[in-house]
Amino acid sequence: MKPCGRSRIPTARSRLLHRAIADFTEALRLDIGDRSFYSGVGMTLRDQRRTRDRTAHDSVAHLGLGQAHLMKGNAALAKVEFDAAIGINPANPVLFAQRGLTRQESGDLDGAIADYSEVLRLNPKDAGAYNRRGALWKAKGEPAKALADFDAALKINPKDQAARSNREAQFSEMERFRR
Repeated sequence: MKPCGRSRIPTARSRLLHRAIADFTEALRLDIGDRSFYSGVGMTLRDQRRTRDRTAHDSVAHLGLGQAHLMKGNAALAKVEFDAAIGINPANPVLFAQRGLTRQESGDLDGAIADYSEVLRLNPKDAGAYNRRGALWKAKGEPAKALADFDAALKINPKDQAARSNREAQFSEMERFRR
């Protein structure tokens, strides 16, 4: 009879993440300039197409490692990789957004707010960053700042349902406290 619960056999996703981490780590160790090295990694290189002109020993490898660590649930290692990526390419808002997500998941709300603020400095039209930062302001008990960010997100993208829902929830919460 098969035991109940999770099997001890690693899932396909887990094996793929483990392999991706090994591939990225080896690329950084070898300083490989040929992007074909990454061809089997796929899912951890969503942004590879936008950065084909870079060498492998850059922020893309650290981004991939960070994403793989984050998907495996290791926020501490993910943050280390995102920090390294930002050190190499501090003008890439995707790197700050990934680190912001990592900090948010780790409970570092102030750090996440700082990262989303940097995303917005680099890309002021990022409605998602306004929405995520607004949610963090709400969690910190800063309703005016949260509403300002939700409004900014909706100004950029009036169809943003997440920002609209967050804004409505913030208004409802404020109304409840006024009574």
